[in-house]
Parts: sequence; C-alpha cells; structure tokens
Amino acid sequence: MFRLIFWLFSLAMMVVVVAMAAGNRALVTLNLDPVPYLVDAPLYMVVLASVALGFVWGLLASLAAVFKAKRRAHEKAWDAAKVRRENADLRQHIETLEAARLAALPSSPPVLKP
Repeated sequence: MFRLIFWLFSLAMMVVVVAMAAGNRALVTLNLDPVPYLVDAPLYMVVLASVALGFVWGLLASLAAVFKAKRRAHEKAWDAAKVRRENADLRQHIETLEAARLAALPSSPPVLKP
C-alpha cells in the first residue's frame, strides 16, 4: 500500500514539474556569488537542476543510512556467530566434564560387610 501511495505521489510531482517546465521558459541570470560568474539559463533548467541536486543529496543521505544499517546487521550477525561458537564450546566442555565424572564413579556399588 505504501509503495502505491509513493508512486502515485511521485507521478503527481513529475506532472507538476513537467507542467512548470513547459510554462517557464524565460531566461534568468544566476549569480554564482563566491566566484565572479553570471550564468543565463532558462528558469525550468534552474528548477530542474535544483530538484536533481536535491534528489542526489537525498539519495546520498539514504545510502549513508543503509550502509549504517548494513554495518549494524553485520556486527549483530558476527556477535550471534560468536555466541553460537561459545555455546558449542561450552556444550563440549560439559560433555567432557560429565564423561570424566562418570568415569570417576565406581563401577559397582560398595559392598557393606557386617
């Protein structure tokens, strides 16, 4: 359901952006303030470039979150494997101790003499 809502919203946004681009073909001057350059570009190009830049920025932010989640999952899997190995070692140790305890018991019950 979430995917359907996401794609419907995305489609609506694309329609709005395309309609805005078709209606705004006037030239605007961009002043790249720290450097002494002026760029003349159509308004729709400026807006579409801004949207694309925002998309890339959001993609990078989400990738950072994905990589962080993957790293945590890998650490948890590593910890779980370590616990499984320790559990197997402890079970083996318990079996060894149990075998030693049984070997130390007398084979026949003691006989009491009157």
